[in-house]
Amino acid sequence: MEETVYIRIKEDGIYYPLVSIMSPDSNLFQTAAEVHINHSLAASIQTQGTAGEWIVQKLQKCRLKEGVYGIHPTVTKPHMQMRFMEWRKY
Repeated sequence: MEETVYIRIKEDGIYYPLVSIMSPDSNLFQTAAEVHINHSLAASIQTQGTAGEWIVQKLQKCRLKEGVYGIHPTVTKPHMQMRFMEWRKY
């Protein structure tokens, strides 16, 4: 989950990410990750353990201009897995 993925934004605007995440642990276990865009912190992902169930979270919105962006998620508390991150225009 800690590799950089590049996305192309075709139109200036406000975007929000949707992420599909899972933690195999119980709901007593907290897990977290940070999402960096071009080396700047853009969002935080936090959840209790999901007992192996995949959930989708809507993260805070951000303003992006037309261009290419490097998206780099970093786990800050262990055991989180990410299936996808989708950026939608607000």
